[in-house]
Amino acid sequence: MATPFAYVSYQDSLNEAEKRALLAEVSGYDVSAQEPSLQRVNISDLISTQLQVFKQGVLEKLQSPASASNPIQVARIAGKNYIWDGHHRATAEKLKGSKDIWASVIDMDKEED
Repeated sequence: MATPFAYVSYQDSLNEAEKRALLAEVSGYDVSAQEPSLQRVNISDLISTQLQVFKQGVLEKLQSPASASNPIQVARIAGKNYIWDGHHRATAEKLKGSKDIWASVIDMDKEED
């Protein structure tokens, strides 16, 4: 099933280091030293980086509540929130009618010290 979010393509089979490298390449920022912050993000502001989610995966996530202990992973680039991990959780929360979701956010818009 298609994700209920706007879509931006990237390689779905990237490991964590490759995802960070891709974020650095796309944004022009060095993310290797960036620490993510845990925060609530508006679901309607999320942009998908994968085209589809598995129906079974979404159904499983509908059975368990979203929480701060299992946040989705988001990269904020130029003020936009890109999901890099957690598409099934985000889709389930959107289907439940949630307005926001816990996310571990790497803010690429922050000025580096």
